[in-house]
Parts: sequence; C-alpha cells; structure tokens
Amino acid sequence: MNSIKNSPNSFRGVRAIFIFGRVNSEQVKEIDWFITTLEHYFQVKVQREKVSFEGIELCHEEIDESLIPREHMNVLPDPLLFETMLYIDEEGNEWIAGVVIEEFSREWLYTVWLKNGETAAYKFPNQQG
Repeated sequence: MNSIKNSPNSFRGVRAIFIFGRVNSEQVKEIDWFITTLEHYFQVKVQREKVSFEGIELCHEEIDESLIPREHMNVLPDPLLFETMLYIDEEGNEWIAGVVIEEFSREWLYTVWLKNGETAAYKFPNQQG
C-alpha cells in the first residue's frame, strides 16, 4: 500500500523539515508520545536514538485515502502540516505515526499509525472514544 500517491515509502510535498540534531520541546513531546504509544499499545520496545522524525506540508490531493480516509481529510486543513515519526523494530516491522498539526497553535488535529504500510489506527485527538 502506498501512503502517498505514486510515492511508496516517502512523502512529496511543498516543504519538508528533517530533524537530525537538536529537537525543540514540541518535537520532544511528539517523540515521547510515539515511543510511549508503541510500547504501551503495540508492545514494541523502542530504542529512542533509532526514531526518525520528519515534518512536511501536504495538499489533500497528495495524500492517498489509505493514509487518511477522505471523510477525515474533509475536516482537516488544506494544505496540512504532517509530522511523522518512524521506527523499525527488532523484527523488521516499520512503524510510522503521523500527526496532523495546526501550524500556528501546534494543536494536534489527527493521528494515524501504520505498520508495514498498513493502517493500524487513527484518531481525532479531541474527540471522545
């Protein structure tokens, strides 16, 4: 399954921000959430130094519905700021969490989890349930 149209295992967008060195407090929060969720909900032991982080701006037409269903995308901004964290576990499984973030307030609007390219979970964080 391709997450982004015509672009397996990568994102193509207007802007991309790759984090290699120091991260800011918001990015630390996101990475902490990623690690905690992987360990608690998916029972995956994570080595923090092997977590990758990327931020990218994407237009709706660049996002495959297998990543974010159309009915979910319709309530998200266009373009959207999509921050991703990636980890490959000891068994070779590729885990990706994507967080749609409001660019100025940094509010989390949507989260999606992929395991080996397949959707494992998604949620609007401000909705109950």
